Amino acid sequence: MTTTTTTTASTATSTMATTTTTMATTATTTTTITTTTQLPTPPLCPIRRAQMGTVYFAGSTTPYSVGYFPPGTRSYPIFDVANGSRSDVICPVEVVNRVTSMWAGEWQAFFLTFNGTMLAMGSNNYGQLGDGTRIDRTHPTPTSIGGINVWLVKEIVPCEFRSLFLLRNGTAYIAGANGTVWANRRANGVQTHEHGNFQLRAVMSDVKAVACAKNYSFFLARNGSLFGTGRLHYIYERSFKDLHLIMQNVQSVAAGWYHALFLLEDGTVRGYGYNDAGQLGDGTTTGFHSDILGKTLQTGIKAVSAGLRHSLYLTENGDAYLTGGQQERIYRRDGKPEVEKILTPEFVLPNVTRVVAGYSRSFFYTKSHTFLVTGICIHGDCGTGNSDELSLPQPSLENVMDVGVAKEATFFLGFVDD
Repeated sequence: MTTTTTTTASTATSTMATTTTTMATTATTTTTITTTTQLPTPPLCPIRRAQMGTVYFAGSTTPYSVGYFPPGTRSYPIFDVANGSRSDVICPVEVVNRVTSMWAGEWQAFFLTFNGTMLAMGSNNYGQLGDGTRIDRTHPTPTSIGGINVWLVKEIVPCEFRSLFLLRNGTAYIAGANGTVWANRRANGVQTHEHGNFQLRAVMSDVKAVACAKNYSFFLARNGSLFGTGRLHYIYERSFKDLHLIMQNVQSVAAGWYHALFLLEDGTVRGYGYNDAGQLGDGTTTGFHSDILGKTLQTGIKAVSAGLRHSLYLTENGDAYLTGGQQERIYRRDGKPEVEKILTPEFVLPNVTRVVAGYSRSFFYTKSHTFLVTGICIHGDCGTGNSDELSLPQPSLENVMDVGVAKEATFFLGFVDD
């Protein structure tokens, strides 16, 4: 659940939007939804507008469990952005400036500065940061990424146990314990691994996009062939130590924790994996694990994004839809937790240019240059200055060019003003 595409976003204001929209599904039916969305004004924080080339942080500095470390075994914050404090950062704080590109996911983040220095921070217990060590970096630290020319880096996708690096020439690299490996536990609780060496290594050439989540990775070739590796039984019926051809004619791929969405070249979406909250959007909670074709979902889709238990769809006309449970859990009247379930596409916003599904939250860039968020913000990770659960889209930081969504934290990169 990682983001790299650059989109302009600036002044966010409280507004009322009323719209009627229609979305086609593969069941040859249409759903017409009329929605009135009120955008509330967030509380004031010292920083409300991102500055040029500056990265900001909001959310949890210390995860409940990073890389399956038992809770409390790390006495320091993984993201030390508040002078050693392990408390949640509710109001966004500045992390690093003079940044031209940013990538974040799970518990790692990378920043490419104007002068050509690549900085990395976060959990590195399996060598995910690509610096050849297994030492956590609690502050932005220069890294060589195996001696690769950083200006050749097109995309970095950090995941829980490894990171994927895609160069502009189409070569894909992996650093860390997953991708061609997966983690296992012994009976005594000691963490072990199979089929891995933790070092940066080339995986595939002629690649146009990469994606990963949990214990599996995807590599999309320029000819539309999609390959996967790792513990794919979460979304597939088998796991693979080496690259395995999954599907052809694929335009893009979105990897959620336990489900994946494949956007095909004809605009249709195929879904695999868990469906306990309706994240596959087919009207059921029945999962789909197959090595055949997957389940055909929506049509006329421009972009997709996948979170923990929810999915986002962006149509060609700019309408954003959501399926699944954006909230990690809701509570029934008897007090027992239950996963929120949206089984068919639910309209969220019109006039959207980009959607980003995070762990339990969603971000939207709009044509009017607003940057909005909805979902769980209990760690302050929505950038709104509070820890509320947002059922309606609300303005986040202003002037945000890019957003990097970690598990319980968010990084925001300020747009370069004209």
